[in-house]
Amino acid sequence: MSNENGQAGCVRTCARCISFRRTCENGEDGFCASPANKTLVHPSIKESDLACPQYESAVLVIATGGTAEFNYAPSGDLIFEKSVVPEMIKRARARINIGVKTLCLKDSRDLTDADRKTIVRSCLESAESRVIVVHGTDTVHQTFEMMATETAGTSKTVVFTGAFLPAALGRESDFPFNFGAALAIVQVLPAGCYLCINGQILRRFRKDRLTWAFEAAETE
Repeated sequence: MSNENGQAGCVRTCARCISFRRTCENGEDGFCASPANKTLVHPSIKESDLACPQYESAVLVIATGGTAEFNYAPSGDLIFEKSVVPEMIKRARARINIGVKTLCLKDSRDLTDADRKTIVRSCLESAESRVIVVHGTDTVHQTFEMMATETAGTSKTVVFTGAFLPAALGRESDFPFNFGAALAIVQVLPAGCYLCINGQILRRFRKDRLTWAFEAAETE
């Protein structure tokens, strides 16, 4: 799978210089290519900032789409443009090192088993032991179950999160709160898989489609 520009991409932040870097071969999204290390650097970021020793990320965020990442077209239709995760991190002024990998931008109802396997594999192969997965709420339980099975017995702490209202709605959206909570708890929870949404931390859950809420369940 690839990002919104058809490429597998990774944007990382540095806690000291609060800079964004995208590992890629060609410039995109208003970034300019740094020929020395083939890393995309925002024009406002000095080349010297890239030598920051704190660059290695403590948390990896895997973006897959879902309601949180929807935007509104002029026609009023919901569309995907680009991941909102880097902007959320920037607004939060997060003081930890965060890697962001956009695997796809899809309504979770459109995710295939192959997509889910790619999400799980990306988590397993990442250097980070603490991972957040931004996912749509309709089928999050399916990816969650696969992830829990495949990461059992590893040192990975994986926190799924998402939203019922798009981040594009600003203050009306629950995504900034959910993402901030996930970013905090992923740093302290023991290894395992969790869902963090609307103030809840769940390991077994079900979605009530009438009330637009997740609730704890005895069985997954």
